[in-house]
Amino acid sequence: MIGVVIACLISAQTLAATGNEDDVWYIGDLDPSIVQFDSRKSNLDFAICKRTSKDTYIIQKLLQRRPLCLARHKGQLWFVSNDTRGFSVYDLFIPKKSEPTQGRTSMKWTVNINAVATDMVVYDDNLVVCCGEECLVLLAFIGNSFIELPVLCEQPNARVVNVDGHLVAAVPSDLGVTLWTLTDAEWVIGNTIALQGSFTQIITKDGMILLVSQEEQQGHILGIQLEIPIEIAAFDIPKGRWSVVPSPQGLSVIGVERNGTTTVIDIGWPSGKTSEAIELYQDTHHLPSVFTRYPILLAALLVSVFLFLRLRRSIAKKAKKEGF
Repeated sequence: MIGVVIACLISAQTLAATGNEDDVWYIGDLDPSIVQFDSRKSNLDFAICKRTSKDTYIIQKLLQRRPLCLARHKGQLWFVSNDTRGFSVYDLFIPKKSEPTQGRTSMKWTVNINAVATDMVVYDDNLVVCCGEECLVLLAFIGNSFIELPVLCEQPNARVVNVDGHLVAAVPSDLGVTLWTLTDAEWVIGNTIALQGSFTQIITKDGMILLVSQEEQQGHILGIQLEIPIEIAAFDIPKGRWSVVPSPQGLSVIGVERNGTTTVIDIGWPSGKTSEAIELYQDTHHLPSVFTRYPILLAALLVSVFLFLRLRRSIAKKAKKEGF
């Protein structure tokens, strides 16, 4: 029963994505209709993708499981992957150049817990994985272990963000969301903010709290400045899983369909001006050649050319000797 509940929670989660003023990363789905001739990639259905231009992206890592959260910390990308006993935290070293090379992945921590990770934030220079179900549980990873931060009890489905060094949790309610702040090792209740539709995300941009909600097929972004709500933007919900992230364009709405299609809507900051939806295409201009990916083919080709030239030379000598 617990496994079924966790599976339902995972399926309902927003798209795992992260971004800042330099880059945007997200979890892409690979088109299941494309045949993989490389057996090593046959079970790799998901990918960590990086947007490289207005309408292109590159794949940085192929994965078997869909990560639940993404975060950027200390020059590396971190992600959380769910399993039957809990979840594991991985780091991904990504080359500095925007090239579609497979980054190196290593597992750092494994946690046995009957909960689903909903957010991963950086707090006090440490990664914190947040599990917001019936209660909000936060696990801060330090060294080779983790410590549990104060629990926010009886506040289900909370989402968490770091705002200027403080952890802020948004708890959905019938009226919208109630904001809580972790202060002096205690959760302090704040204002309740009315939203249009149902709450989906809390993010931050330039120190401002942004609340994302969905009403039918319309998304809304509401900013909180000096405790005053300010309407930032409205947008059409893209197909598939989606989320809003800070980006070089200001804010970006990223939607990923199961067939591999990725759609992006850019929102200017702080103007809130919304662009038309853009479909991203994989950048293949810098893909490594077949000989780079399979160096044995280059060696085999060189040997074949060498043998062919020797055979041709031998046949020519024989023909000349026999007088032809």
